[in-house]
Amino acid sequence: MAMVPPTVTHNDLEAYARRGRGGRLVPSIRKSDALKEAEDAIAARVAATGVPERALGSRERPLRVSVTWCFPRGGHAQGEPHAEKPDMSNMLKTLEDVLARCGVISDDCRIADERLCKAWADPAGIWVCAEEMGVDE
Repeated sequence: MAMVPPTVTHNDLEAYARRGRGGRLVPSIRKSDALKEAEDAIAARVAATGVPERALGSRERPLRVSVTWCFPRGGHAQGEPHAEKPDMSNMLKTLEDVLARCGVISDDCRIADERLCKAWADPAGIWVCAEEMGVDE
């Protein structure tokens, strides 16, 4: 998916107070507007790229997923490892949730094997390969 990867992650939450029983204020946590916008941007790119007719993992098959986040190079060499924030594991949760929401995968719990990478590269983007694993793998 050609795009500048969002730097906001699933950890971008905000506290708020909601009304509970009897009108009491109850502390809660929700996604920030920035996180919602990042998820929507990724979802739009997923939809533009194409969604399979049947979500991967829907036949109770485990999934193998490879993800490479490519950030705009700037002064960095092509393919140089991106060893800065945002944290890869935090970006991953957001991406997995969007892949499930868009129907690419049935549920992120189906993922049994992952390969993750962050690099400085042009073109920038989030490159995803998801496949069902065979029984004998």
